[in-house]
Amino acid sequence: MSELDPVFVSTVREVFARLAAEDLPAAQRWRQLDDIGLARLLAPTSSGGSGAGWIEVAFVLETAARQSVTTGIVGSDVLAGWLLREAGLVDDAVLRGAGLIGADGREVAVERVDGAESVVALYETAGQWEVSAPQVGDAIVTATTVELFMLRGALCRSIQVVGALAEINDLTTEHVTTRTQFGRPLSKFQALQQILADSAAQTALTKAAVDAAVGTADAYQSGGMPLERLRFDIAVARSCAGHAASTVVRNAHQTLGAIGTTVEHRLHRYTMPALRWCSEFGSTQHWDDVVAGEAERVGGDGLWELIVG
Repeated sequence: MSELDPVFVSTVREVFARLAAEDLPAAQRWRQLDDIGLARLLAPTSSGGSGAGWIEVAFVLETAARQSVTTGIVGSDVLAGWLLREAGLVDDAVLRGAGLIGADGREVAVERVDGAESVVALYETAGQWEVSAPQVGDAIVTATTVELFMLRGALCRSIQVVGALAEINDLTTEHVTTRTQFGRPLSKFQALQQILADSAAQTALTKAAVDAAVGTADAYQSGGMPLERLRFDIAVARSCAGHAASTVVRNAHQTLGAIGTTVEHRLHRYTMPALRWCSEFGSTQHWDDVVAGEAERVGGDGLWELIVG
């Protein structure tokens, strides 16, 4: 992945630190982000967006997750705005949610946004897929758009999980280095050292997989990467995120004990979203199956190239 502009990095961190300290309605928070160009990073400048790439979006989403700040960016920018543009409809830049609805009316993947003015729906009807948005219109899209909807949502969830896991690890490390038992810090106990190492390793693996997927998404956006590569890299990232989340959350609660379950402690602000995110836009088992399916598709001769890209 290419390096981010230091000014962009410092601005994003400052903005989300401030938002974390404020108690604003979601819609007002999104409007503030929009005013400074962070709410519609992926939207092209021709439609009033920032024209940025996935690398910038990933940093914003991860920072927001670490600050436990909800933004509406996934629903409105990554999914709804993109769907409207894919369908040839007007991206009117309002705060929207987005949802994928099956032929039976069942919600397959829905991103609800607090304070949203409406929802852009992607649904199957009469054997074809249609995008529908109130006050904007309807249009037919391809099955590839449906797959990309799921891939984009899964990538966002993987990024958010990375941010949450990093914060969980920081909270756990702080706890074991400041608390004492039997006259010495908890961090001196070998069993806890192993737990911390396990969580750190799982988080680092997920971060590496997510960074690779973000780089692939950025290349795909500019036309330099095939869909098969995008599918595999995002599936790997989402699979790693799901397995890591269950391990890191379990280890954190085992380490903090009862204090980690209280409302007053910050831990639940990261463990609960991390587990919820791992159930959205496809389960961990689903993405495990996608990884396995892609490996089977290329066969033994193509497996190494699939892994290393």
